[in-house]
Amino acid sequence: MIKISIITPVFNSAHLVEQTILSVLKQRYQHWEMIIVDDGSTDTISETLSAFIKQDERIQLFHQSNAGASAARNTGISKAQFDWLLFLDADDWIRDDYFEKMIPVLENNACIDVVHCGWARVRKDGRVTKEIYGGEQHDLFPSLAHYCPFAIHSCIVRKALIEEVGGFDTSFRTCGDWDLWQRVARTGAVFQMVKETMAFYNTTSGSLSSDGNQFCINGLQVISQAYTFDPRVQHPKPEYANGLQGNDLVNRKYYFITWSAGLLIGASKNADHLLTHVEGEHTKNLDAHLMAETLLDSAIIPAGKEHSDWHKHWTVIEEPLKNFLNHLENQIQSKGFAEQVSTWMERKIITENIDPVQPLQIGKSVAVKIDIEESLQDLYVSAKHFFGIIQLRGHTLGIIELKVSNNFLPVAFIKDEIATKFSWQILRHFFSMNVYPALQTTKDIARGLLIEDEVHDKIGWEIFLQQVWRRPGWTETMFYDPLVTEKQKPGVIKAGDEVHIEISEELPTLKTRASELKIIYYTGGVRVGETLCHVRRRHVSPQMLRAAINLHSGYELCRIVVREALIGQKLDKDVNFWKRLRQKTG
Repeated sequence: MIKISIITPVFNSAHLVEQTILSVLKQRYQHWEMIIVDDGSTDTISETLSAFIKQDERIQLFHQSNAGASAARNTGISKAQFDWLLFLDADDWIRDDYFEKMIPVLENNACIDVVHCGWARVRKDGRVTKEIYGGEQHDLFPSLAHYCPFAIHSCIVRKALIEEVGGFDTSFRTCGDWDLWQRVARTGAVFQMVKETMAFYNTTSGSLSSDGNQFCINGLQVISQAYTFDPRVQHPKPEYANGLQGNDLVNRKYYFITWSAGLLIGASKNADHLLTHVEGEHTKNLDAHLMAETLLDSAIIPAGKEHSDWHKHWTVIEEPLKNFLNHLENQIQSKGFAEQVSTWMERKIITENIDPVQPLQIGKSVAVKIDIEESLQDLYVSAKHFFGIIQLRGHTLGIIELKVSNNFLPVAFIKDEIATKFSWQILRHFFSMNVYPALQTTKDIARGLLIEDEVHDKIGWEIFLQQVWRRPGWTETMFYDPLVTEKQKPGVIKAGDEVHIEISEELPTLKTRASELKIIYYTGGVRVGETLCHVRRRHVSPQMLRAAINLHSGYELCRIVVREALIGQKLDKDVNFWKRLRQKTG
């Protein structure tokens, strides 16, 4: 039977430890002991703990002079009676079924040395933020060489393995758990993930993990150690005896410094000085996108908020962020890098807050709601990057992104981008009001067995061609066959070797001496493209023109039709968009 020794260091944490202990007492799995090590507290924690000790004899309390959390954990390890350890700090807690889900993994596979689960930070208001998982690999040394993928209390580990690598290194004020897990992984220990979030971390602004300065110093020690021999690990896995092989150490240092800088920037503090830790270590291939994600993840922590709150937190970090990125750009000598990172950050914040009540300004980016049924105008904005949140009858279709030149954005650019990204969705809404309700083309549709999106994807293109060419009875293949005949015989028009065709008008029969006719075609007076059409017996029929245009234009025809006939206008019932195109041509 597996038994767990839970080790909890406490220091002036009477106001927090009760929740931690209660989370253990609520466990349905009962085979555990809880070793609480008081690291020289001066508050009322002894009184707080005495009631729990009387309540359950499995809870034990030991005292020591203040020596730090790592030393207290080592004391707990020395007192532990069982073969498996859980390090549970006084500001953390575990889900009621934590042991019930984790223990069977160990019981069913004797090769596993560490079992870990998902974890999450918890805000002061009790809301759980982003859930984080450590990875499904059994070998986590490559990951632990660069960052700590899990919270300390999201793991249960063999006591013998912890003792083999020397326990916690008391020289680390922060990152002591990361350093320990890295040493454990270097031995070749087998890790196993349980993909459930069962460990919770209480976010407090005073915690050491929010101290960007010390966190940076200790973290860089851990990363550097991963790339060399570690004398504390006496029996390493052979391939890791001399550390991780590769030439990305400098880059990894920069990424970690950026994470640490975020902890300071998020508290509106200067972070430029952190770059002195890699002064003289040059790199030119840092990933601006990864830098942005790193800053967004860490700089929100001091505020105890979620990513969705970033738009409210931006003003707090804007100035220190700008200073840090400018110093970073100068140090790595990569012109424009600072703007790349800040633009990625702005984009991420805006795309995660896609329903602003009012225009949202984040740095040099602005986000504005656009209702496609309302008349669109040229825009004047004080920004370099424009994000349009595209909406239709209260439903958000998505976001368009455009660069702004001289604070001016022409309406033509806006409409074109909307059509490029959302023409198929817009067409579906239009057909849902004007066409699909009356369809009886298949038994499934008639019976209502297909949902609206499925109907549109199955027959939408055929319906579009029927509508734009005014041929309601035709099948899709007929629109691409130049030999399809029609009863109606339009008048014959003489042509040279080039002709201009307006799609919204009935097509003529053309008579020409050319062997091949160049067609320049328009819709609503807007040029769509040009193609060639073979001449047959000196004539080109309307269907030959139609087939040539359809084959050449592809989806572009639909995009431009939607742009010219639907965007910026009401999608009213009983309206044919080809009539709207005709109106544009007079």
